[in-house]
Amino acid sequence: MRRPCLRDQVLPPRVKQLVLRLLGSVEAAETIQALRMAEQRADGFVLGLETSGGYSEAVIEDLYLGFEKEVGERLALLKKDQYPD
Repeated sequence: MRRPCLRDQVLPPRVKQLVLRLLGSVEAAETIQALRMAEQRADGFVLGLETSGGYSEAVIEDLYLGFEKEVGERLALLKKDQYPD
């Protein structure tokens, strides 16, 4: 399964700006609850793009997978900090 990098996505400038802002929220989340809220915002944003019909299925999938990857990585770090070995 490919895991695209959100920073490398080719998108209209305003959409890219919002993707990067949402990504920043994921990366800055200091609790699992904050991370889940950031994840829900990102999912809602991508759902809105998908609903608009203005983007290909490949772009939408890349955005979903990209946010999934970033959330997973941040969650692993938060769990490690919360439950150190």
